[in-house]
Amino acid sequence: MKLNIRQVSLASVFLASGFIAGVLSQNQDAAQADIRKTPPREAFQSGGERSETQLKEISATLLRIEKKMADFERLMDNGTPNKKK
Repeated sequence: MKLNIRQVSLASVFLASGFIAGVLSQNQDAAQADIRKTPPREAFQSGGERSETQLKEISATLLRIEKKMADFERLMDNGTPNKKK
């Protein structure tokens, strides 16, 4: 099978028109990939990276436990718990 100049030029025109149609039909609203850093997972943060509010909550919990233990010790020593104000 021998190709003549007419067939080659017709194929070139089809390829060129397909390329131009593809370029012109690209949607600018299409999603584009951007490289972004994801925030670190909180579960793997070291002690220095923990927030101050979390440490304050832990401190408040420990203070409540300490007060309950002190009340329990007083109850064991005196037999009467401290009255809450």
